[in-house]
Amino acid sequence: MRKHQKVNLIPASHKAPPVVSVDQLIIFAIFSVIVGCGLHFYFESQNITRLTNEVASISLQTTETDKRILEATALIDASAVVGEQETLIRQVIGSKPNWSDAFKELSIVIPQETWLSQLVLKNNAGQIAVSIRGETSSQANMADFLSSLERSEFFNNILMISSKLTEQTSPPLYSFEFAAPGLESTLKGQAARGLNQ
Repeated sequence: MRKHQKVNLIPASHKAPPVVSVDQLIIFAIFSVIVGCGLHFYFESQNITRLTNEVASISLQTTETDKRILEATALIDASAVVGEQETLIRQVIGSKPNWSDAFKELSIVIPQETWLSQLVLKNNAGQIAVSIRGETSSQANMADFLSSLERSEFFNNILMISSKLTEQTSPPLYSFEFAAPGLESTLKGQAARGLNQ
């Protein structure tokens, strides 16, 4: 049996457009909405994952920064404590004079042909207050000795209490008394006690 073929001899410009059913349009619309929502959900989930990673990274950096701030604060507090301890140590040490250095200094500044007959040293607020009685062969030696004591870092406020020529010796000697303020009475009191004994 022979099949018949249909041939449409109507020109294409006059042909009726194909008819699309409403059902097909609804299915296409639903499919488009589902694909669009799926793509939107996919890109938003990627964006949320990226933002979550950034938040975690910032949180980690904040934790590290907080840790460094705490370490810096601890170092500042420790340095403040060390500074207070150093100040306290300096106050304690500073209030006690270095006696051995003071005696070395005294032995260095005594001029030739100068003899000490009495020496009183006292701690005066971290400085050494001195009173000295002695004899020397010249007034130049006496002046040099007083100047050297005044320049010394160990002794403060040295005053000449008395100076006189001793004629009982040959060659003549000059007796002298030097003292820090407040210690001249020590020399006088000791001299008076010496006369009474």
